Amino acid sequence: MIEFKQDEIKFLESLEEARIATSHDDVPHVKPVSFVFHDNTILVATDYNTRAFTNVKSNPHVSIIIDIYKSEGHKAVCIQTSSLPNDV
Repeated sequence: MIEFKQDEIKFLESLEEARIATSHDDVPHVKPVSFVFHDNTILVATDYNTRAFTNVKSNPHVSIIIDIYKSEGHKAVCIQTSSLPNDV
């Protein structure tokens, strides 16, 4: 489990859009998603009939980036994982 620092938690709780990267047959797929940070967990919203959902079901290796781009003030949290909870 990832342990976030307090400033990272505040940053994650202040945003609701991220980008998630998945893959199928070695083809990358990146899309914007809505998310909620709750109990040290990032919950991502996507429909069941999307490429991202299908990809995650068959390949749990995903990355997510949550960021703000501002000139001279870019902030980001990037997470890569190789497993997901069994309830996906």
